[in-house]
Amino acid sequence: MVAASHIPVPQVMTFYPDELLHMDTVGPARVTSVLVVVDDFLRFSWLFFMEFKDEAFGFVWDLVLRLRNESHKAMRAIRSDNGGEFRNSHFKNFCRDLGLEHQFSSPYTPPQNGVVERKNRTLVEMARTMLDEHRTLRRFWAEA
Repeated sequence: MVAASHIPVPQVMTFYPDELLHMDTVGPARVTSVLVVVDDFLRFSWLFFMEFKDEAFGFVWDLVLRLRNESHKAMRAIRSDNGGEFRNSHFKNFCRDLGLEHQFSSPYTPPQNGVVERKNRTLVEMARTMLDEHRTLRRFWAEA
């Protein structure tokens, strides 16, 4: 019998694009952190490189407002972990004002936010592979 190396990513639970966005940060790395946002329906991803994690709110603000203007469907929810960059008064007021449900995963349970956690793993593996292939220093991983 062969054991699975990881918990499978849950099936799509939405009916249209931009209905649910999964969010998480990768880092801190030596130079930067990365905000990763994944659309639950399309699995399309947005990456935002940040010097500090508290910059996440500005990127989310811009992305959510842009998606709301471009989409004909209403965004329903944002799912994230309990990181301080997501659990603060700015996010709380923003979600309340736009009528978004902010879903938090339980502390220390990354599988509950599995869609974006899997994307994080894929991105880190891709960056490491590119850096190793070209014999580049790890501090250039944002450029990879």
